[in-house]
Amino acid sequence: MTVSALLDNNWIPPKGDDISKWRPLPDTHPDWFPAASNIEPFDEIRKARACDGANREKILSNDCISTLERWWSETPELPKSENPILHGRHFHCYPHSAHRSFDDWTNHANCNTPGSWWCHSIKNAAAHYSWTTYAGGTFEQLAIALQSAISQNSQRLAQECCLRILDWGGVLHRSPKTRSWINRTYSCGTLIQDIKDATALLCPSSNAPLIKFGQNPGQYPMNAGSTKIFSAAALDFSSGFLNPKQDVLIFDGRVGAALGLITRRLFHPNPVAAPFRFPRGVESKRDPSRPGSKFPAMSAPTINDQIRATFARTASKAIQETFDNFGPSTEFALAEKALFMLGYDVTQHCGHCQQATAPTATHLT
Repeated sequence: MTVSALLDNNWIPPKGDDISKWRPLPDTHPDWFPAASNIEPFDEIRKARACDGANREKILSNDCISTLERWWSETPELPKSENPILHGRHFHCYPHSAHRSFDDWTNHANCNTPGSWWCHSIKNAAAHYSWTTYAGGTFEQLAIALQSAISQNSQRLAQECCLRILDWGGVLHRSPKTRSWINRTYSCGTLIQDIKDATALLCPSSNAPLIKFGQNPGQYPMNAGSTKIFSAAALDFSSGFLNPKQDVLIFDGRVGAALGLITRRLFHPNPVAAPFRFPRGVESKRDPSRPGSKFPAMSAPTINDQIRATFARTASKAIQETFDNFGPSTEFALAEKALFMLGYDVTQHCGHCQQATAPTATHLT
């Protein structure tokens, strides 16, 4: 079945946040709906999360964690009459495009400088999250639909949910390798098991080898499309649909760029160590490189799927260490949104942006 045939107009947009009344697949499964109360994490990720994170080897130093904690929540004191992008010391800013993905931001109460996005802390970047409204549902609704398909062991439902997630992320037609993997494993009846195994491997509590991520048939893809699927499979709704927790990062070009920006500031004025030179988006505005600290594009010949998976798991570990929480958390989910927004453009800033506060490279181990 073609992609266009699967992504037809019969997908009913969810009404509000009552997931129990959502019918996402009336064309092929008119009586099916994702019942959140009946979905439990699958065994593979539950076993990965059972590892004692508190005793695992840390990748961040205490100084680094302390700095990241401050950057997460630091709020400058500003008169309400002043525009932060003009008068405040904020963490990052950039001119944004007129693309509809910034509609939420331009309608935001704090958006009082047309054409500019800003944040005064990393957490504030999450509060200023903006993405195109998708008629097929929110990421959380698509995630719970995928998890419901997994719990019912329905390869057909899982296939369509995966394609919907790619469509939500704007990468459906830019992810031929991921679409090929989805359709091939669906035909073989292994799509659900692939999702389970790959997601468990990316869990930050896992130390298992990542050799199963690669280009060849039988391996898991790791790119801007598949990372959204694995993150959706990992989303934890144990605290309710409106309070999702996460521990598997969506590691795409924007997130990689934001991680590069943050690590560059942490290491300043020294070069960034190799384990933290996160691959980033191919666009020039997503290149945080400086002399001595080169961040490769995700499409570079030296960056394969296994390397991307390694960096993705490293980033997830770092986020958990920053919050001192070694399971799925709401803070992790917010950090993911913050990184996505920070990474839209890491090359521009105003004269008030925080450029660097770390005098040495001792912040990272």
